[in-house]
Amino acid sequence: MPAPPAVAAADPAALVALEQTIAPTWPGSFSANPTDPSRRITVTIWLRPSEHARLDVARVRELGATPPPARTYAARKELATSTDADEASFARVRDYCARRGIEVVERHWRSLTLRGKIGAIAAAFGTACSDDLIADGRTRRSRSGPLRLPAAIEPLVHGAFGLETWPCGTPTAVPAAPALTRDAPAAAPAAPAATAPPLDARAVAELYAFPECTGRDQRIGIVQFGGTFDAVDFRALFEGDGSPVPVVESLVRVDDAAPAHAGHSAFDDELLLDVQIAASLAPGAEFVIFDAPHGERGFLDVVRTAIFDARAHVDVLSISYGWPEPLWTAAALEIIDDLFAAAALVGVAVFCASGDSGDDVDDAGRPQVRAPASSRFAIACGGTVATAAGDAFAETPWPASGGGASAIVAAEAWQAWLAEGRPANGAATPAERCPTSRARSYLGPT
Repeated sequence: MPAPPAVAAADPAALVALEQTIAPTWPGSFSANPTDPSRRITVTIWLRPSEHARLDVARVRELGATPPPARTYAARKELATSTDADEASFARVRDYCARRGIEVVERHWRSLTLRGKIGAIAAAFGTACSDDLIADGRTRRSRSGPLRLPAAIEPLVHGAFGLETWPCGTPTAVPAAPALTRDAPAAAPAAPAATAPPLDARAVAELYAFPECTGRDQRIGIVQFGGTFDAVDFRALFEGDGSPVPVVESLVRVDDAAPAHAGHSAFDDELLLDVQIAASLAPGAEFVIFDAPHGERGFLDVVRTAIFDARAHVDVLSISYGWPEPLWTAAALEIIDDLFAAAALVGVAVFCASGDSGDDVDDAGRPQVRAPASSRFAIACGGTVATAAGDAFAETPWPASGGGASAIVAAEAWQAWLAEGRPANGAATPAERCPTSRARSYLGPT
């Protein structure tokens, strides 16, 4: 059977490039086959707000400088309404898609979910898609160049996500995170062997002098990308300690995330690790697990859902995944920043893992920080090795913990002391951002 024709792009001369949508080249990948244009996919298109609907970043900073008990937050529904894209923009984008045979299936805050043949969607956005192979055997779908739209539509659109896909990634909190090189992913340095009995989560909380609270009336969201929650294992952990079993209230699937996978994976371990530790520290809280496809579309849509969807309304959001900044489009990083700013305005604290392979290094040998932990509105979490024996407590940096300086996010004034040897406008992340107060400890074998 002959190979299907390449997905053709619309005439680029008639279209205007969308700024900051150039798709990065994935390290070690090469085009294997043109994408079948008849394949049906679902994508999310993000719209820009009007000038009066921009998020109040000054208010976000004001909240950050205010002690938590004195803060007042925006109501989610009112914030979603006042900062959404305007109706005229939604109508014009809907009409543009309809005239090209693309179905609009859902509307959300600043975004529309589209469904159709990949050939039609790629042509509407002035790009072409191919199915790629990566040196380590994984596959992904890529697209060419920046996205392009007619001059009348281009100013309304921030980006479209789902035409390209990421390879199946690895949680940043386990020792197999991919390095940003053109070789096969390298394993992270192993955590130092514990020299004392492993610490459980409550013991770590006591060593850090966590406040005596249960998390009652709080909802904690755990974001995952492909893990399966094992309720039996979760229950056995707490019943084995004689502790009440915390409530995992719901599992919210975003963007048609697959409900299960064959066998056991590191994603399963990561999910249980996140839920078990959070539940040990806040046993009175309710937990919501969000599952999304791994990629820019999944990242953006799952965070939007956690903040604005009525099924969610979490107070804390934990994200233990990330990729080096150069593997994201600039548009996606801008939208993540907006989403985290919205989270701050409604009182949602967002915690992001900084990585577990040290500074990811690009082809030129430059270290690259991971996003979304590099966002100025996220609490980036690094790792340490903590051991205790009696009253003695020792803590050392975990050598695989992620960190570094962003080449995209401007440094805050209080980060100026880190500027030497860093990108000119780079913001520091995790262990460097707060070297004496890490939010996550390696707990040792269990």
